Amino acid sequence: MFLSISEHSCSLRKWCNVKGPIIGLEPSDREGQPDYEIRLGKDHRVYCNCASWRYSPAPAKTCKHLKRFNAKIVAAAAAAA
Repeated sequence: MFLSISEHSCSLRKWCNVKGPIIGLEPSDREGQPDYEIRLGKDHRVYCNCASWRYSPAPAKTCKHLKRFNAKIVAAAAAAA
């Protein structure tokens, strides 16, 4: 299952200002690298701990990990319907 809801410290210490639950993990494209954490913030926005998301312009912050995660959610919803 691709959803892993938990509350634990993030793997990248520079990104620990978002304390919401982890709602998904997306694998890194590089072998041996940790998975990227998709979190739901207290402001109800979705966050990724990758550099691409951190440096993308606001308000439409996104990255390839969030796009993959959203595609999985849509596919799961379509399969359940």
